[in-house]
Amino acid sequence: MPRYDGEYEITNWFTSTHPDAPYHSNMIAAHPGPNRTRITMFNARAIVRYPDGRAERRTLDGNDEYRRVVREEFGLNVSQEDLAAMLKVVEQRGTKGAPHPFFS
Repeated sequence: MPRYDGEYEITNWFTSTHPDAPYHSNMIAAHPGPNRTRITMFNARAIVRYPDGRAERRTLDGNDEYRRVVREEFGLNVSQEDLAAMLKVVEQRGTKGAPHPFFS
C-alpha cells in the first residue's frame, strides 16, 4: 500500500506536539556514529549501539562531560545560553525512566 507525505506529516506533528510526548520535557538526540554505530542521548544517558546488536550505556557525569558529548559526539555547536538551558533540563530529569525502549 503506498504512503503519502501527508500521512507522515500528520503523525509526526501529532507525536511531537501531544502534551504527553517525551520531546517537551527531555533532552533527546540521536546521531549516526562511526562504523555503522548509532549514538543516542536521553537526558543524562548516552548509548552507543553497534550493528551486531551490542549497546554501550553510560550515564553522563556532570556538566563538562555533557558539554563534551553534545559538542564532540553529536557535533552540535550550541550557545552557552542554550547549553545552560539543556543542562537545567538534565539536572531536573537526570536518569528518570525513558518513555521508549530505544532510549533505555
